Amino acid sequence: MSYAWELSERALAGLRRMQGWLQEETLDELDRLAAEPPPAGRQVGDAVIRDFVRDRGTERFYVFVTLFPDATAKTLRISDIGSCVLPRFQ
Repeated sequence: MSYAWELSERALAGLRRMQGWLQEETLDELDRLAAEPPPAGRQVGDAVIRDFVRDRGTERFYVFVTLFPDATAKTLRISDIGSCVLPRFQ
């Protein structure tokens, strides 16, 4: 059963700081999470931390999503989205 997802202002601000292509990748990742909840990942209290990596050129992008699954409302409440980029070693 699919969940909906909603972004907090903080998560939306984190998303806006990303390059356009990485924003799209992040939204696709949120859709995948919503399709098969509750998501597996590291748990901190009620929060679930999901992360993924994307390589582009000589850089590796790390994205971290903090979310709170709400089974009753069938919603993933995204509280924060952060990212960092490092050189990719080949």
